[in-house]
Amino acid sequence: MEDFIVLVSVLMIVRIALLSTERVAFHGLGRGSYSAFATMGIAFWGASLVLWGVALEEQQAVWIGDTVWIGLIYAFAFGLYTAALTKGSVGGVSAWTNLTIVLLWIIHPTGGWISILGIFIFTTGALWLAGKRITTSVLLIVCSDIMFVAARLLDASHTHLPSFSYAASLFTSISLWMTIGIVLNSRVPETLRLFWARPGWSLASAATNAGAYLSLFLLLHWLPPALVEAVSAFAAFVATLVGVVFFQEQNAKLKLTASFTMTIGVMILLIDHYHSIQQVLF
Repeated sequence: MEDFIVLVSVLMIVRIALLSTERVAFHGLGRGSYSAFATMGIAFWGASLVLWGVALEEQQAVWIGDTVWIGLIYAFAFGLYTAALTKGSVGGVSAWTNLTIVLLWIIHPTGGWISILGIFIFTTGALWLAGKRITTSVLLIVCSDIMFVAARLLDASHTHLPSFSYAASLFTSISLWMTIGIVLNSRVPETLRLFWARPGWSLASAATNAGAYLSLFLLLHWLPPALVEAVSAFAAFVATLVGVVFFQEQNAKLKLTASFTMTIGVMILLIDHYHSIQQVLF
């Protein structure tokens, strides 16, 4: 049991590090005049290659056809997510990914006063971060949260499949759907230019993108979706911290405080899953 707890704990830490770095890398890759299509093409085809390499090493290089339609949902979700991170600041967008946990609670509400308190604190932080108006980047990330909820629930129903095969097949499906958008919008030349202009950010985006999802799918083997999203909640704050420092964003204190408040809100919300945590770990 102790080895199991250590393994899950390490996976949680790895996911926080990878997910935080991924968001910064996406912003670094696509910032400026480059489109979200170009960023997505590099990040997801690169991630697909990384995942197939891992699957081959683990002798799980098997195509799983069920991922094609799940990949379509993820393609839309990741497309909105990438667009939000390229259009907006990391500090102004990252904390909104915690909305996924709130939406999961709405689907399966506990009805306790602790949950209501968590929702209130999250909403307070969200209003503080949004300010007087909701930006386009925030709207994009909120829409992506809604689609991520559907995708996460579908992931949870496929945990019986080999992890590396599923992850590699899924990201290939996502990449294929994204390629359709890239071709239809005549973004192939731009995608190639971006890759050669920013090879470091390209590699970072691909590697962290692959690692973040793989850690997610591995955690779903042992933890329910809401608990896995709890790990992502803390990653949102870490990404905000790294973003405001690394990119020297304006209103840093406001973004950090609001992001921390939103994170605390969803953590309180997840206290209602305490018995579930005990059941899984003990």
